[in-house]
Amino acid sequence: MDLLRETRVVTNGTECSVWVKCPVCKEEHAVVMRFDEWRAGRSMWKRGSLVQDAFPRLSPEDREILISGTCPKCWDKIFGVDDDG
Repeated sequence: MDLLRETRVVTNGTECSVWVKCPVCKEEHAVVMRFDEWRAGRSMWKRGSLVQDAFPRLSPEDREILISGTCPKCWDKIFGVDDDG
């Protein structure tokens, strides 16, 4: 959960963009969600909830960005493309 300290959150009050720098390509990537979902999910995650329980509406790719910071492009480079999907 150290990644939460390395995020930048930009909000308009209703929606927010959580910016995370990928440790592989060093590019920043935004995960967009409602601001109230970010606040509630971040609180749950910090208390030990699984990321999929804290942020159920996010895609697996967006949740991975929050977990490891790794963007989908770099994830595929490292682990290969999933043949099933």
